[in-house]
Amino acid sequence: MKFSRAIIILILICSTSVVKSQKVGAVLGMNMTDLKTTNSLIDVYTEYNSGSGIRTGLLFEYVHKIGITAGINTIIALYRYSYTGLLGDVYIKHNYFQMPLYLGYTYTINDEAKIFYKYLPFKVFLTVGPTFAIALNGTSQYRNNDEVELAYDSDINVFSPSYNKHNTQFAFNAGASIGGLFLSLGREIGTTDIVNNTIQECKTRNFYMQVGYFYDFSRKYKKSSRVIK
Repeated sequence: MKFSRAIIILILICSTSVVKSQKVGAVLGMNMTDLKTTNSLIDVYTEYNSGSGIRTGLLFEYVHKIGITAGINTIIALYRYSYTGLLGDVYIKHNYFQMPLYLGYTYTINDEAKIFYKYLPFKVFLTVGPTFAIALNGTSQYRNNDEVELAYDSDINVFSPSYNKHNTQFAFNAGASIGGLFLSLGREIGTTDIVNNTIQECKTRNFYMQVGYFYDFSRKYKKSSRVIK
């Protein structure tokens, strides 16, 4: 109950970043995804492999003058992973619509760093928060040890009974920005069992790297104010 209240409060705080956005941006990056499972007996005979996928989306962020940062993003992300059992290999692809909410801190190292004859702000940031996701679609491919395809399922979506359509993760993100350009690294730890069975739990673990660009409305306003003066 306390956790639910905390999430609601976080959603309200982060939603102000859309209404009062200082920054609006776009991002493009890459995921590296693997699974964490709970059945040690199955794990003895199973090898889990990570896979790469693309992530892209829009970002809305509000930064207070003392550095407190709140944001909400809309991300389309492709998760790929596979596992090898006694009889063969299974390859999974999931497309998710994600909504990361986060709070953090932005520290300005130099507000007017000289970069190629221009004076741009150089900042570093750290954010944490939950990521809510819903499965859009996906595929599952099963091959035996001779690499012969035995089964193919293209119906891993919000209506599929085999997989949980929701996936909640807790994310850590850190990075640096120069002007509007930024680079960040993140880690997402799944808290939702994505497979609907009673044999074992499967939760995603995701590492990502992304680059993007923010349009800072507050900085543009400050520049125009100096011109007027």
